[in-house]
Amino acid sequence: MRHLAILILAVAAIGATRPAAAAPAYEQGIAAILRARCAGCHRDADASGGLSVETFARLSAGGESGAAIVPGDAAASLLVQRLEATDDAHMPPADQPQPSAAEKERLRAWIAAGAPGPAADRSILADLVVPTLPQIGRAHV
Repeated sequence: MRHLAILILAVAAIGATRPAAAAPAYEQGIAAILRARCAGCHRDADASGGLSVETFARLSAGGESGAAIVPGDAAASLLVQRLEATDDAHMPPADQPQPSAAEKERLRAWIAAGAPGPAADRSILADLVVPTLPQIGRAHV
């Protein structure tokens, strides 16, 4: 019995000393989700609801409805609440591509870990590449 108690304490101690999972990096994972799923309507040029996700500072400032992210509390963050809503408050709108379960979980984990920002705050649209299509002219006959 004594050996069982020691084994249980040892296993508990090992579990308690494991480092917490690292927060997803804003630059590598979070910005890409925001760019693909949110920035179409929530960018500086068209900040629907007063919310722009174009920079970390603007995302952190929130919008007309309040704080988009509450560092350390994903459940209190409007971003998560809107992603999980089942009514008209749901974002993105139903006619837009929806984030995957993995993307939603990455956002939750990032916020729960304190929503650490980027090393240098710049527009998430700065790296957006819009291809130039060749002009197609009419053939003259």
